[in-house]
Amino acid sequence: MLDRERLARVLGMLGPAHDGEALAAARQAERLRSEARLTWLDILIPALPQPHGQTVADAIACVLDHDEMLTNWEAPFVRSIGRQRHVEVNGKRQYAPILEWRDRDRADRFSAAVVALVREACPDALGGSAT
Repeated sequence: MLDRERLARVLGMLGPAHDGEALAAARQAERLRSEARLTWLDILIPALPQPHGQTVADAIACVLDHDEMLTNWEAPFVRSIGRQRHVEVNGKRQYAPILEWRDRDRADRFSAAVVALVREACPDALGGSAT
């Protein structure tokens, strides 16, 4: 297990004017990382724990319990998902629609425009080829 407080103290020694001290601190930080069997990415961006339950609400609660790990965009987005209303359709709980189109043609044009924008920005995001 990584002693994060110790690692923070060691990393704080990277700034001294003496190169030898900074190099020794860098090597000590690497030793701590290696002994904990973590990558630097694991240390800098730790993974969220698994939610305790199986529902979407459980997952949202788990993520919000660790909102310090979320970006300024992600935290409000996750909260907004948690506030969405649910309805029962054929005995199954579903998210209530937040937008309804006046007609199918308009909905299809909007969907096609969104897909085109996603494909332009991230060509591999939707399987890579337009069909």
